[in-house]
Amino acid sequence: MICILEGPELKCTLSNPLFSKLFDGRQLIGKSPLEAVPELEGQGFFDGLYQVYETGVPAQFKEFPGVADWNNDGQLTTKYFNFIYNPYTVEGKIIGVIIFGFEATDQVLIQRKSEENQLVLETIASVSPVTLWMTEEHGHNTFVNQTWIDWTGVPLEQQAGEGWARCIVEEDRARTYSRLLSAISTQALYESDFRIRNRRGELIWCYATGRPWYKSDGSFGGYAGSCIDITERKQEEQRIKSMLEALPIVAWTAGPDGQLNYLNSRWYEYTGQTREESMGRGWANTMPPDTEEEVFKKWNYSLEHKVQYEAESMYRRYDGMYRWHIARAVPIKNEKDEVLYWLGTSTDIHDQKTLSQQLEQSVQERTRELTKANIDLKRSNDELEQFAYIASHDLKEPIRKIQFFSDLLQNPDTINPESYLKKIHEATGRMKALIDDLLDYSSVRKWENSFRKVDLNKVLAAVKEDLELIITEKGASIVCEDLPTIKAIPLQMRQLFYNLINNALKYSKDNIPPRVTISVSNTCSTSIGEYPYLNPKHSYYTISIEDNGIGFDTRYTEKVFTIFKRLHSRDTYSGTGIGLALCKKVAHNHGGEIYVSSIPDLGSTFYVILPAD
Repeated sequence: MICILEGPELKCTLSNPLFSKLFDGRQLIGKSPLEAVPELEGQGFFDGLYQVYETGVPAQFKEFPGVADWNNDGQLTTKYFNFIYNPYTVEGKIIGVIIFGFEATDQVLIQRKSEENQLVLETIASVSPVTLWMTEEHGHNTFVNQTWIDWTGVPLEQQAGEGWARCIVEEDRARTYSRLLSAISTQALYESDFRIRNRRGELIWCYATGRPWYKSDGSFGGYAGSCIDITERKQEEQRIKSMLEALPIVAWTAGPDGQLNYLNSRWYEYTGQTREESMGRGWANTMPPDTEEEVFKKWNYSLEHKVQYEAESMYRRYDGMYRWHIARAVPIKNEKDEVLYWLGTSTDIHDQKTLSQQLEQSVQERTRELTKANIDLKRSNDELEQFAYIASHDLKEPIRKIQFFSDLLQNPDTINPESYLKKIHEATGRMKALIDDLLDYSSVRKWENSFRKVDLNKVLAAVKEDLELIITEKGASIVCEDLPTIKAIPLQMRQLFYNLINNALKYSKDNIPPRVTISVSNTCSTSIGEYPYLNPKHSYYTISIEDNGIGFDTRYTEKVFTIFKRLHSRDTYSGTGIGLALCKKVAHNHGGEIYVSSIPDLGSTFYVILPAD
């Protein structure tokens, strides 16, 4: 802003736009300052002008206040100016005053607000019950409030730089300062607890936290933080630790972040770990690696939701043995629902867990035995029904024929009696075959002392020898993988293979040589679970006997194992229909199972599941 005032009355002869804008709405040219802005009289503006006019000595004013109707709205307000009054001379003679200046109202108000804020901060810092501190970027102290000085009794000038650290007891000093430097290196949150001696020589526990602060240009400036007296809390923790130390079980505490900071002696006696190995999350190294994820999932959930923690896990004892423990912890909170620390225990439940598992296993075994007994009972009842049916139908049929033809023979007028005798003989043979097969079936029992190691390859060789004639007659081929040796009843294994292979040869297609393929595989757990007669804890072999015979409809996959049930007439295929029923009984006697898959005109595959151990 520039303005020229001339003559003894200092009339305005020039006012640049900025100066005129300051007095917007007022006539300046031709008027003296008093005439233009009368409300400034007595505030030093006019006196300074006349003094420069009379003496010729320039005058400078900084942040000079002026109260006037600056907005031309009838309201007096204050503005601040920086300006210079210079004498205005022509040919060496002072004829007026030149004003150079600018308004500084905004700067002054900002500065004053900053000074007020600084005063408020200094007041707060001086009366704060906690210590406030600041460092520069290297960790050297630049500020501590009066509270820290009152605590330590060390004058402010001795706290600068690294002087504050000398107030910390020697045992904690290096650790505390090292944590600060570590936080500075990554500009992370700083936390540390340490002890100092107050002016009376008493030990005080302190907890300091700090965060990085940044300069106006965004560069790292240092750390600012606070420090609180936690002596009472530490004393309470010590009392708790004393009580925990007396417990006969493992007890522990952890910080709000879940990091363990104390374990009683029981832990070190049990694991053989040192304190350094156990703190933080080091204790987890005693767990089986495959259980850590589940344990920490529960622990992190409790930390996040501030709720009670409970988890079962195994911990490795000093001798390498793993034992089951149940860990429980509760969050200790303040009135603001903030977690101060976690208090927990770990109790050895290995014996109870083992007993529970044994009981559960016993119950499962007993349930399995009962299930098997029910299956056996149902099977026995089914067999009784089948025997009853045989007695009332199959056995009566040849008896009726014998009786009928015997009655005819008693008639003296009977023609061709030899044919009737032949029919009686055939009916008698049929009855004998039925009775022999029933005896064979009923004699298949499970005698524990009859079990021994049986090489199924030798069993198969003996069966092939028994069936040598029909194999040769039909031009059959039997292809077999190497079969295992199992614990079984030798005679029943021979009956099993004999009937299955004999069936494959019997139900072959005309003019097509029978082909029987025998293979073996380990039974998968899914297949084992499908049959209640099988024990999921055992391993099994599945022996498949595949043929290229006539096959049958899948509707009959269960019926074929029923005693004396036939899918074909006796005229077409010989036999009584007991062979496959006997095979099923043998499989069950050995704790196994048998089932079949078949496709008409393509052949059948019988699967025999037998225990491998």
